[in-house]
Amino acid sequence: MRTTMALLLGLVLGCVGMASAEDAAVMLSAKRMLSAKDPTVNWATDFGSYEKDFSSCMVVAIEARNMRSAKTNAVAEVYFIAKAQNGALRWVFDKTSDAIELDASKATRLLKTSKTLAASDRNYAIIGIRNQSGGIMEGYIVRILAGGKLVRIAASSKQLEDIGKDEIKLKDMVKRGEDSERMPGERTMPVRRTL
Repeated sequence: MRTTMALLLGLVLGCVGMASAEDAAVMLSAKRMLSAKDPTVNWATDFGSYEKDFSSCMVVAIEARNMRSAKTNAVAEVYFIAKAQNGALRWVFDKTSDAIELDASKATRLLKTSKTLAASDRNYAIIGIRNQSGGIMEGYIVRILAGGKLVRIAASSKQLEDIGKDEIKLKDMVKRGEDSERMPGERTMPVRRTL
């Protein structure tokens, strides 16, 4: 009996200190602080033809706290998501990963800024052709991992949150962004002419 009590006491004392991934109860909030878009009109005609370039970036404020008394080592991953101008294709155009220590006594705060995302829109109204390349901001995914396991997620939309929970879909979006030498989403489409 004494041996069993000593073993249990040793296990309890050994568990005090840093919490495991199973013990992590994390509060997470993420909020878009800024989305800046800088349009430039390169040329335009009186007939409706034009060429415009856009550049944009995003800033996300993150706050995380361990709701248990023990500190927890974790990783905060932030994925910035872009989509083609026609909305058909999504990819991760920037990502960050930070080792953090989550504590119940104070919140861990991060401010993450994406790299610049570029896009172009060329409309040749007379011949009825419009060419769009690059992408537009879709949103963000913030994931907190402890012990290699996902413990909390926040995203700018429910759809992106679901993607962030699915490792295969998320890796596919990351790969799409890394493999691309030119910006994904380039397309040419006919434009309807009105008389």
